[in-house]
Amino acid sequence: MTIEHRRDGRDAGRDNGRRGNTRFESKFGEKKYGPQRREERSPAQGRSRDIRRIAERTDARSIAFDALFKFFVKGYDVEATIDKIFDKKDFVTKEPLVPSTEKRLAYEIIYGVLRNRTRLDFAVEKYLAQALRQEEALKIILEIGVYQILYLTKIPEFAAVNESVNLCKRHSQTAKFSDLVNAVLRKLIAEKNASRTRNFLEAPSSVSFAEKIALEYSHPLWLVEKWIGQFGKTPTQKILQFNNTMPDIYIRRNSVLTNKNRFEAQIAKFCANNVARGVGFNGLYYKLKAGERIERNDFFLSGQCTVQAPSSGWAAALLDVEDGKKILDLCAAPGGKTTLLSEMAPSSQILAADISFSRAKMISDTLKRLLIRNVDIVSADAKSFSVLQKFDYVLIDAPCSATGVINHHPQARWIRDEEAVRRAAARQKEILKSAAEIVELGGITVYSTCSLEREENRDVVEEFLKENPNFILVAAKEKIQDAQLLSSNGDFLEITPNKNNMDAIFAARFQRIA
Repeated sequence: MTIEHRRDGRDAGRDNGRRGNTRFESKFGEKKYGPQRREERSPAQGRSRDIRRIAERTDARSIAFDALFKFFVKGYDVEATIDKIFDKKDFVTKEPLVPSTEKRLAYEIIYGVLRNRTRLDFAVEKYLAQALRQEEALKIILEIGVYQILYLTKIPEFAAVNESVNLCKRHSQTAKFSDLVNAVLRKLIAEKNASRTRNFLEAPSSVSFAEKIALEYSHPLWLVEKWIGQFGKTPTQKILQFNNTMPDIYIRRNSVLTNKNRFEAQIAKFCANNVARGVGFNGLYYKLKAGERIERNDFFLSGQCTVQAPSSGWAAALLDVEDGKKILDLCAAPGGKTTLLSEMAPSSQILAADISFSRAKMISDTLKRLLIRNVDIVSADAKSFSVLQKFDYVLIDAPCSATGVINHHPQARWIRDEEAVRRAAARQKEILKSAAEIVELGGITVYSTCSLEREENRDVVEEFLKENPNFILVAAKEKIQDAQLLSSNGDFLEITPNKNNMDAIFAARFQRIA
């Protein structure tokens, strides 16, 4: 069943100088409306003014609409948009304008839509005429409504419908669609309740396996097909499942400032199952309860710990620095690996570099909080990094497509394409080539990414070794004994969601021999 939105009296409406009546036709019956009042402002002015008006609202659904509209339509960074909205304060009281309850719901809706967009669109597009599927603002409002109906069971269905209709009315681009939104969402509810399952959202049996799971887990088809070719069907499905789960958050104990037993006693109530159990490299990582925020707690503010995924620690473990040696951390922001290297080698002088001042400041802030004093910071492009000295150890956590951490950044699946992977690989090769010039004879370089793509991992390593015979690959198994964390031949650190149920990381260790 398709719902159409069109003008009545097409020719007559033009002949008599009036705008035609708006009409919706569907199984719900026909509704007619009188001529719409002509606005005395341009469509562009109306759109921008109404977008600003919605942005100024502090309810969760308006915030979600604003963030998603700016992301999908204007290409804004969704996380930066959210932060900007949440940072707004009352001019007089200086209190946040957005209540904490609205923040939580806004986060849930925004990231829920990002994780499930293909599935949400599939749920409503069968009710929409082809022309309406191109109305991005309308689609986003429907996605917000459908997500609440299908996934947020604590929100009454009627409330999800009413709030979606109200949101629609507040925006000039979609005000004319308010009855349509009401009709579509109510039809969806009726179909959902009649089925008692989500089977009505399943892909047709005629589609391929790749198309089926691309719809089921809301991932771009090109990426699903690529992963099936690289990993196989079952591993790919496990990756997609992992990507759609809420990420676990870990803190890493500062081994220099804290005693293990005292630290664990202090944080136990914040940890999953109220148990502080150290995991990962040197048992330094502790899993927090879902939704736990520790940024204002004394043990965090005093530098006893920092937020970092266990996967990241293994890249530093592979570097295996010797205390007192010269260490360079390229592409170092936000500073998690830098601080771990400092704890591993407190007598070493470490240089941390990143491309922009703002990213360098992130490193500085982290160092200050953890009371670390043996790190210098420089803002520099890793592709052309040049200093007078050479280093015994170089860590390159290269900028990448980040396809191995999509569960942390669900929007990444919609802004990456095959060309982005190729561009990342080209940049990584330049960085690795530049870094090779500043490694001491006998020195060690570790190259790492959080990408799953072979082009950014093994292909980069193979080309580097081919073009730089003065470097050799040192098998990762010589430094890390857990075979589950390694590639099948033991040459690389290779943690993947399908194999380890962890954030992905790939790393290779090189030694300069000439």
